[in-house]
Amino acid sequence: MLRLASLSFLVIGLTLIVGCGEEDPKDDTDAPEADTDTDSDADTDTDTDADTDTVSVPKSDLSTTVTFYEYQGVAATIAYFAVLDGAGEPHVAFDACDSCYPAGKGYSQDGDLMVCNNCGNSYGIEDLGTANTSGGCWPGYLPFTETDTDLLILVSDLESGSYYFE
Repeated sequence: MLRLASLSFLVIGLTLIVGCGEEDPKDDTDAPEADTDTDSDADTDTDTDADTDTVSVPKSDLSTTVTFYEYQGVAATIAYFAVLDGAGEPHVAFDACDSCYPAGKGYSQDGDLMVCNNCGNSYGIEDLGTANTSGGCWPGYLPFTETDTDLLILVSDLESGSYYFE
């Protein structure tokens, strides 16, 4: 009985010292969601075109400061980001990578770098947007096309990354 009580105090003590989990260093509670319903009153600057199955991000909303977005997919809420590099070129990626996605921490910006909030690896914004063929920590590849006014992301491409967020 004394052993059970001692073990219980040890477990409770460790839980209080270590905690039940870590806080996510990136607060994305204000991330805009992709609008899939034209009658939605969600605060968002993206829109889904039902005719072409694309999500659009207005270029006018982009800057050298990263903007995080969310799209409500079939199996999960899918997080991604868009940012301009120093030359004004847009870059888009999933807010997750092949290695660290189970931690659910995503990326944050440090100047002209995107930093993994799990392992600390950093990547130049100008290098984002290439397919990661070898796996590992690298912002998940999310292809897009451009019009004069928008970045267009296929819903099927967003859905292909839903496993990152399930």
